[in-house]
Amino acid sequence: MTGGFTLGYARPSVKLAAGFLVLALLSPVPADTNARRRMDWYPLEIGSRWVYDSTDGEVVYEIKEKREIEGVLCTLVTLTGLDNPYGGNLWVARDPDGYRIHATQREKDPEILQPAVVILPTSPKTGKEWSWQGTWLSLTIDEAYEDLGEEVVLAAGRSWRCRKIFCREREKWDTLWTTWYAPGVGVVKETRERRMHGDGQDWSTMMVLREFRIGT
Repeated sequence: MTGGFTLGYARPSVKLAAGFLVLALLSPVPADTNARRRMDWYPLEIGSRWVYDSTDGEVVYEIKEKREIEGVLCTLVTLTGLDNPYGGNLWVARDPDGYRIHATQREKDPEILQPAVVILPTSPKTGKEWSWQGTWLSLTIDEAYEDLGEEVVLAAGRSWRCRKIFCREREKWDTLWTTWYAPGVGVVKETRERRMHGDGQDWSTMMVLREFRIGT
């Protein structure tokens, strides 16, 4: 459901990772200090765009507009090339507790998540655990998250020191998400695995960032 971006869905066709459209030599990302924890792990500026290579093809995330959803100013993250678990695009906002998905949107009207789900705490900390139980459309979903600490990921032509977040979603089946976030960039890599327990075909997919730009 909500992992890196998750929810009950049909089989996905692609996933994530990060890099610049025009690659430049960048200084190394700092270690896991308090200042680093306050960094922007999921940029939400209009004009941002991320392109990923996945096991099923190309995936593109773009940010084009902001709007109030249930009284909260959210950013619309559009997805192309991905059979998104939420069934479409995502309305995301950042608050003092973290980055939350408030709604999805496939057609005209947003589909509200009750309550909104934190996908990444504002101040990540190794070993931190949190959970979410809620509804989306007619689905009741139970998710458990854990911050697995730092890990270096090669994507978009360079190495990124990332936060590694694991999510296990329980519904009729289990979906396992692992997402790597780099400060100032967002998602640079993501893997998904679905275990159907005999109720359909198991599957897995991975996506890694090829290029990106952050808007203003």
